[in-house]
Amino acid sequence: MKAWAFLLLLSAPGVAVANGTAPFCVYSNAPPMCFYHDVQTCQAEARRFNGMCALNQVQQQPQAPQVAPRAPINLPPIQNWNIGESFQRGYEQGQRRRQEREAHEARMRLIEAQIEAMKAEQESVQHAPYLCLDGDRWYESAELGPACVEWTPLDGQ
Repeated sequence: MKAWAFLLLLSAPGVAVANGTAPFCVYSNAPPMCFYHDVQTCQAEARRFNGMCALNQVQQQPQAPQVAPRAPINLPPIQNWNIGESFQRGYEQGQRRRQEREAHEARMRLIEAQIEAMKAEQESVQHAPYLCLDGDRWYESAELGPACVEWTPLDGQ
């Protein structure tokens, strides 16, 4: 019976007799069947076997290029290496970086404080309640004159 089904499978249209080298495969609970050269036939068989149709993974994997082995790298030996001196240099570099970072942070705190002071100063500025026109120029005034109107700034100050 299995042989009959296999012969029937091979005689279906769009199925190659090749040994799994077709571009499409049916993947299901059985081993992959890579006999399909068109997507429609592959999808139909996949539905029949309750599986899925996908590209043949064997064909998709490129072969690794042949690369000549590298020549060994010959580095000169370290001359007069002193662990204490190396440690001291690293420690001093760390100290310099810490001092630079702390100086930068102090500058940033100063700038932030200046910005906050400017904001507080702007909030404390009281606007005159009247806006007056003198020719082509508008000005603020504390007194209501003939060419003055009552006003409130738009920015809420």
